[in-house]
Amino acid sequence: MDETTDKEKAGNQHARPDLYSLSFQLTIYVAKTLSALTASFERVEKVHTFLLVKV
Repeated sequence: MDETTDKEKAGNQHARPDLYSLSFQLTIYVAKTLSALTASFERVEKVHTFLLVKV
C-alpha cells in the first residue's frame, strides 16, 4: 500500500521545474567557465606569439 499522501504527491510535481532550473543554471555556469578558459588560453597564445616574434 502506498503511504504517500495526496499533499506529498502534489509537492513532488513541483520538483521537476526546480530540477530543470538547476540544470539550466549549471549549463550556463559551464558555458561561462568554458568561455573564460578559452579567452584565457587565447591571451596566453598571444603572449607566446609576441615573445616568439621578439626573439
